[in-house]
Amino acid sequence: MTSVKGRRAYCQIGRREGGGMFAVQEIAFSTADLHDEQPDKVSVIDMQFRAFGRHACFYGQIETLRVTDHSPVRDMVAASGRGRVLVVESGCGLTAGVMGDRIAGAAVRKGWSGAIIIGAVRDSHAINSLPFCVRALGTTARR
Repeated sequence: MTSVKGRRAYCQIGRREGGGMFAVQEIAFSTADLHDEQPDKVSVIDMQFRAFGRHACFYGQIETLRVTDHSPVRDMVAASGRGRVLVVESGCGLTAGVMGDRIAGAAVRKGWSGAIIIGAVRDSHAINSLPFCVRALGTTARR
């Protein structure tokens, strides 16, 4: 889980301890410095994502979907999220939103940690009021 404070990012690192609990430790790092020190081990994504929702960061096991409309996304978030992250590759690009406020709200209620949408979302203003984090390439009014 990362957040930005000033010019440095902070990451909460969890490690499993006895009884299935996680000990969380916050460490400061600069993403650019990490890449400079270990360019063969640190990957950089070239896409520029926009952030939506009240949460600044999220983490969890990923569940991936490749879609051409919002229906599979709606169906996926209807299942228990158990802290997972939904990664959606939209075949619609930015021409149609595959997640809106109702789908994001369902994801919150079902326990999803966050969503990464390689495509567009709808209802971004309403998503911004949710205790959730969505990273998407952009927004559109189209479904």
